Amino acid sequence: MASRADQFKAAKQEMQRAFEKAEEEESRRIKETDEAKEPSPWLRRVGCIPHLAGVDRKEVRELVEAVDEKDEPHLAIMCTAFEWLIQDAQHHAVREVVGQQALFEANKKEVEKETNMPFDSWMDITTIERYVDVWKQLLLFVFRAEDDEAEFRPPYVLTDAQQSAMQTVRDTIGAFQEWKEQEKNAAGEDGDEDEGFDDGEDDEGMEGVEGAAEEVDEGFEDEMSEETKWMRQIQREVLRFCITLLDHPLQDSEYQSAIISGLAVLMIKGDKGWHDAEDFTTKYSAVIKLARLMVVQEAYEQRQEQIRTYQSEMTEVEARKKATSYYRLVKQFVAQFTTMAHDGRDPTPMQWIYQTRSYGFKIRYTTPAAGKIQWIRDEVLYPGTRVQMSQLRSMVHGLIGEARDELFGKLMVVTDEGGVPSIDWDNTVDQPSETKVGWSFLDDERNKFGAHKEWWLFERIFQEQALREQFLDDDGMLKPGAGEAYQRHVERFLELLLILIHLCAGQPSRATEILGLRWKNTANGGVRNVIIENGLVGLVGQYHKGYRSSGNIKIIHRYLPREVGELLVYYLWIVLPFWEKIQFQMTGKVVSSAFLWGDAEKKEHRQWTGPERGGGMKKGKGKGKKGTKGEKEKTQEEEKGRRTKLSWTSERVRKIMQDASNRWMGSQSILSISAWRQIAIAISRRFCRENRFEDESGKWDPDENWDEDNAAGDDP
Repeated sequence: MASRADQFKAAKQEMQRAFEKAEEEESRRIKETDEAKEPSPWLRRVGCIPHLAGVDRKEVRELVEAVDEKDEPHLAIMCTAFEWLIQDAQHHAVREVVGQQALFEANKKEVEKETNMPFDSWMDITTIERYVDVWKQLLLFVFRAEDDEAEFRPPYVLTDAQQSAMQTVRDTIGAFQEWKEQEKNAAGEDGDEDEGFDDGEDDEGMEGVEGAAEEVDEGFEDEMSEETKWMRQIQREVLRFCITLLDHPLQDSEYQSAIISGLAVLMIKGDKGWHDAEDFTTKYSAVIKLARLMVVQEAYEQRQEQIRTYQSEMTEVEARKKATSYYRLVKQFVAQFTTMAHDGRDPTPMQWIYQTRSYGFKIRYTTPAAGKIQWIRDEVLYPGTRVQMSQLRSMVHGLIGEARDELFGKLMVVTDEGGVPSIDWDNTVDQPSETKVGWSFLDDERNKFGAHKEWWLFERIFQEQALREQFLDDDGMLKPGAGEAYQRHVERFLELLLILIHLCAGQPSRATEILGLRWKNTANGGVRNVIIENGLVGLVGQYHKGYRSSGNIKIIHRYLPREVGELLVYYLWIVLPFWEKIQFQMTGKVVSSAFLWGDAEKKEHRQWTGPERGGGMKKGKGKGKKGTKGEKEKTQEEEKGRRTKLSWTSERVRKIMQDASNRWMGSQSILSISAWRQIAIAISRRFCRENRFEDESGKWDPDENWDEDNAAGDDP
């Protein structure tokens, strides 16, 4: 017989388990609270708590969890089709396809009020991936909730059009799955391997098929695999369903809309709590941005369908003339469901999202942010890192030493710095108002750069035996591998120069700003960003905060310390002309850029390409195709790696920053771009009180046409 102590222990454990279970279940149940005791203007405005009252927090969050292809293959297919949809929409929502006036219409919030900027489908890759995830969560929410009992899901109401469109999506996916099963049974295991559908989850899948959307829309339907045709049909039905979700007149509660109901579920933060305005306005921006993108895509699809229909009776020219224009279609959709209510029309989900996001922005940019910086003597603490001022000084001096070794030892190939041409800083002048294309301070006749600008290194090659052996073969031609070796040192020097400019040139730039620095005038960009003033190198940056959405540019002057400015001038004066001629010998092409860090970032580096499209765009079947596909994938992967390594992107800047800080300050003091921006402001406030830096990202303009994917908060 158990002792009383053992009985008490068992009873205690049983009661504790029962209590914890009941407590967990109670905490998971969403309950309305007394606003007088727990006031929250943000939650009151959003209204998600009354809408979700009584719902199990954990269970409702499962409705928006990422899809598992094995458990829910039909939803995985739908999500892939949505990714294809956004990929195509980005290619079509440009002035070259639909025209600029259609894009102006797509960007409207009010029917009668003109917009200052056309809709821009451009988005940073990481931003569009986040935005696509938000919409996929909303779609998953609706499809899963419809399969659940009404009492266990949020009380939204689907319209007849939405129910019909959803059923069409289900039927099309079901027919596709049946077709796949039949193909699998007919072709056998080998055929299944050759023709299997790639859902785009692998890394290489994100590389996409370049130009796939254009090939399809030019009428090469016969060149698509049967599987791709099925997926395009699913993609079309998913678009129709998304349009019906947007076209939902709100005649009663806003939460009758499945979109707004899904956003309420996304407001749930983990097992407890809710997202605040600072966290959640990006979700609203995701819905708005991709909704406009899909409006343009729907107009594109409808016009193309009309043209194909009319072409059975007339020529293509006549069919295009008769079909409704992109502008009129976009104007119709915008007036119908993406603008504020007007002319007796009921509001739609977009109006609620516009207003709630604006309220969130007001809170976000007028409420003092929680302090993230803390000082302990000469050490500054920021979430995830801590930096001592002595370490920071050592890091800057060390990086300057590394850069000088690369510049003088590897690029200018001298053992004694006294042997290089000197820079007469006191008498070096500039003419910033000169607008001639290709002009820089090196071309100013009042300076003494011309004497050695072009041929100083080449002349030394023909005079010094060691340099001839390094660069030239017996026939006087560039030695194999010499150009590639020199390129590696150029790349390394530019990495060091970039981080030194970022650390030393006053208020830290954003990645897009520093990568856009031009050292000579260009036809499109105008006057260069690099100037000489009073013996210092100045950087006249164009601030990119919200530039693509507002069109506003802020000019900011920064000046480099003499030690860093010297590195930049020597590179432009001596090294770059020599390197351009080396590249000409390597490629047979003139490689000349006005940008310090390569050309302006190419559109394909910014344009999200979505998952690779299974089945390809080529004709033919069998093992030969499989081998070709494997070789193609390998080539694409190699090209992707090469481009990632050589392209100057925000991600590369971030990695350079982290690597340098880790080497010089240790793993506890790793700096990111955003962390250094805040730390630099804190340092200026402590040590430079009269000329401290200001945090531009915290300023809110209620009249600005905000587009959060291009705003400061999302830019590295």
